[in-house]
Order: sequence, then structure tokens, then C-alpha cells
Amino acid sequence: MNQDHPQAPAQPLVPVRDTRDIDFLIKESEVFTGRAGRTFVVLGSQGGSYRIELRPCGYLIGPLDGHGLGTDARYVSAADWAGHSVARAMRAGLVFTYEAGR
Repeated sequence: MNQDHPQAPAQPLVPVRDTRDIDFLIKESEVFTGRAGRTFVVLGSQGGSYRIELRPCGYLIGPLDGHGLGTDARYVSAADWAGHSVARAMRAGLVFTYEAGR
């Protein structure tokens, strides 16, 4: 079998269970990479990837396109976080991130 585009090795996904996890995982990634925020993957029919950064009293959430580029990032306050689609997916067990440092 001839593969023109070899696949990159799969990275282990880490489940995200609650808001404290999101905050910790973002900070962990920033320490490892020196880059603000972290990428999170939402599984399911309306899934996708998002870059989430901590901001004072909230989050900057930007969906990523197929090339990993941010599109239309928006600020979500901590008070409004529970109603955001990523928070709802997290409560349903559908939000993951890649292990840091890999």
C-alpha cells in the first residue's frame, strides 16, 4: 500500500471534566509551550476544536478551522461560561485536550 501522506502518530486525549480542569490545563499548556491558551477538542455531531485562553473574569474562545487557525474568537465571561456550547459539551463528557509536552 502506497501512502502519499503518512499520518502523524495519534496523541492521547485527556478528558476535561469541569471548569477547574479547563483553567489548570490552560495554565499547564502555557508553562510547557510559552503560548497563551490551549486547544480543546469537542466530540460529537457539532464538535470541533477551540483555542481557549484565560482572561480576567472569563475566557477568550476561538473555534479553529481545519488548519488549526483561529476564527472569530469571542470573550465569554465567567458568569456566562455555563451557557457556552463548550461548557455544555464538557458537562456531557465530550471535551478533551491533548497531553501537554507532546
